Amino acid sequence: MARMTRSKRRLTLLAALCGGMLVVAGGSYGGLKWYRSRQVQDARAVGYAKFAAGDFEAALAPLSLYVGKNPTDIDALLKLAECRRMVPSDGSRNLRDAAGLFKAVLKTEPQNQLALVGLVEVYSQLRDRFGLKLASDDLLAIEPDNVKALEARMLLAGAEGDWKRAGDSCARLIELEPLVYNWRRLALDIQRSNKADVAARIATVNGWIEKGEPDGRYRLLLALLVVSDEQRDPAARLATAEREALKAASMGMPDSDVLSSLVDLADLLDLECVRLGGRECPEIADKAIATAMASGLDPAGVASMQIRRRWLAGRIDDAKQQLSLFNANDAAAKRELLRWTIVLAEGGGDTAASNA
Repeated sequence: MARMTRSKRRLTLLAALCGGMLVVAGGSYGGLKWYRSRQVQDARAVGYAKFAAGDFEAALAPLSLYVGKNPTDIDALLKLAECRRMVPSDGSRNLRDAAGLFKAVLKTEPQNQLALVGLVEVYSQLRDRFGLKLASDDLLAIEPDNVKALEARMLLAGAEGDWKRAGDSCARLIELEPLVYNWRRLALDIQRSNKADVAARIATVNGWIEKGEPDGRYRLLLALLVVSDEQRDPAARLATAEREALKAASMGMPDSDVLSSLVDLADLLDLECVRLGGRECPEIADKAIATAMASGLDPAGVASMQIRRRWLAGRIDDAKQQLSLFNANDAAAKRELLRWTIVLAEGGGDTAASNA
């Protein structure tokens, strides 16, 4: 009897121990599950913060962790796809991975415009005409005036030699974004490819001028066309181009990239003045730069343009002097400063650069 009682006690104790172990194990599993869930949510927060700061490379790992556990979170998928697109890898693998992520979004939301725009950008970078056509057509079916898709259609039409369709798309882009310099320049390029002579293109620019000039960009285009007009007397051509370029310089440029085009033209005209008339005409570039600085154009962009101008001319010491005046007050300007510091450090002195 006593032996049976002891056995019962042992069994009761063993059952209690097993029960306790199960409770502990269940609690540990629940705690581990909670901890992992918290890790995933923290990864999302970190990834979103890095993405917002523009640090796409740092955002990749946490966003990948979060999306791996939450593959239907559309916003997170889009952010991960954009990070993947922006962080380069060998063989453009990052672009193909990004395309796969954008397509994953479209499986859930077939008309998601952000995903379609992402695919248009990816296929443009990959130069995948077939994929670009499909993505841009899908996007235009949803939003007929989407700028990215219209640009893709214009470029595809140009690649196929369909200059009428390219011109129509470019004209619509100009209607949608009349102040974008690049659309006007491309419109003239399309006309040239469609066998329009210089006189016809000059007439186009004069038409834009008659409708109003926001700054000197149209005068710059006019001067560039006049310089290329071989039907004109060289001296008359130079005088007209110089006059229009000077007007462009006095009216100002929309940004540092267009300013750079004007200054490049000014340097070309300076050489032509020396060749044809034995004189220099540096006032165009000087006036253009002075107007740009007075109008508040991005100082870092102007400084970078000045460095580039001297570097291309082989005047490395002058470029280094301009570099010493470079005031880098934001992340983009600091990257540009670092880039030119490396380029000029590899360039050596003026003599070495001139002989390179």
